[in-house]
Amino acid sequence: KAKNVNKTAEKVRIIKYLLGELKALVAEQEDSEIQRLITEMEACISVLPTVSGNTDIQVEIALAMQPLRSENAQLRRQLRILNQQLREQQKTHKPSGAVDCNLELFSLQSLNMSLQNQLEESLKSQELLQSKNEELLKVIENQKDENKKFTSIFKDKDQTILENKQQYDIEITRIKIELEEALVNVKSSQFKLETAEKENQILGITLRQRDAEVTRLRELTRLFKTVDLNVLQSLTQKPNTVHELQKSRTALNKEE
Repeated sequence: KAKNVNKTAEKVRIIKYLLGELKALVAEQEDSEIQRLITEMEACISVLPTVSGNTDIQVEIALAMQPLRSENAQLRRQLRILNQQLREQQKTHKPSGAVDCNLELFSLQSLNMSLQNQLEESLKSQELLQSKNEELLKVIENQKDENKKFTSIFKDKDQTILENKQQYDIEITRIKIELEEALVNVKSSQFKLETAEKENQILGITLRQRDAEVTRLRELTRLFKTVDLNVLQSLTQKPNTVHELQKSRTALNKEE
């Protein structure tokens, strides 16, 4: 596709060059109709897609080539005038003035060669500008390709960044949920710990009460043993002291 575009651009440039040369040739004839047609053709060519994409470069090159075209047209006019004068002199001069005619002919031929050399140099300069124009067009095409590559790379990078951001958001959401669950578990464990501490306090109080009860029961048991021992001794010494035994039992029951 780029090759076809370059071929089309080359053809358009050739047409524009030929139109410029034609415009320079007919400028001295002052034919307004031909000049109008050339202007319309230039306008039609300037809006072609191949040309319109490089308007700035074409304008710069056209401005640079304008003096060369004017000089070419001037040289062509001078050459045509000199050739016309030479033909007229060859027709009108008599053999007696052959020497003068030859000198003038030699002078005209020298001038003609000089003008032709100038014309060739102008054409070479024009070809050089044309070559630079083609190089600039190639640079522009390469730059367009590079821009497309960079655009594709940036697009891929943006897509990667977007995917990474989405993955990051998912991970952040998951971590937040896990932290909330861990916080709930910590609060639940703290509540259970506080409940266990309260239960331990209650059990401690109950245990101390039980210890006090056991101590009291031990004291009572020790007292019963002492009383029973005393009673047995009393019974051994005085078998008929039943009344005292009942009295002691009653006293113990009251203490209990």
